[in-house]
Amino acid sequence: MASIEFGFKPDRKTFLSDLLFKAKPRLPAARIKFFLSECEREIKLCLRSYPAGWQTDERTPKRLESVGKAALALNVALRELNDAESMSLFAGILVDHEGGVDLREAGAEARETKSLLLKILAESQYLCHGLGTPVKERLAEDIAFAIAISYVVAFGSLPSLRHNSAYKRFVDDITANDLPNEFRVSIGKRKMGLANQRANVHLELIQLNTTVTDKT
Repeated sequence: MASIEFGFKPDRKTFLSDLLFKAKPRLPAARIKFFLSECEREIKLCLRSYPAGWQTDERTPKRLESVGKAALALNVALRELNDAESMSLFAGILVDHEGGVDLREAGAEARETKSLLLKILAESQYLCHGLGTPVKERLAEDIAFAIAISYVVAFGSLPSLRHNSAYKRFVDDITANDLPNEFRVSIGKRKMGLANQRANVHLELIQLNTTVTDKT
């Protein structure tokens, strides 16, 4: 599968820049350009977390929860093995019964497997329950956050959630015209509000760092 790519074409950058330049209060042209670059970077990173898109149905939460429970159960079962049993199990996996294997190599494989199982558990729980977001809305809210955090970094403030704001028109336009087809999502006011709540944490850190720097 080809790697996920995302970016605004030159004509789209011009259109989006003009749209944002109409915002009130006015946004500096140089920061608008920076904002678009940040958006490209953040959205690209977001989409790479969903390399095949994110098509869900009513069975998705149950399937993910089953995977998480199975990963936890296998991790627990592996930890119940004594050292000899564990080393024999992973030595057999590494060499496919064709010869011996270094004890440290078998131990490393065992540790990596247990760590991977815990990561599978954590990720399945995050997809189902992270930030209180339903599975079917996960992709849309992550994209909304990618845009909101780009705005915070570029302009040092939270974007406006007014229905007629330049920011709202910007979000509507790029989700309709710039996202790849397998990532087309709807981002309404609720998702934008949740994205602002998450981005506000970063804004407060930026403001705190600025205050500390000014005092030193």
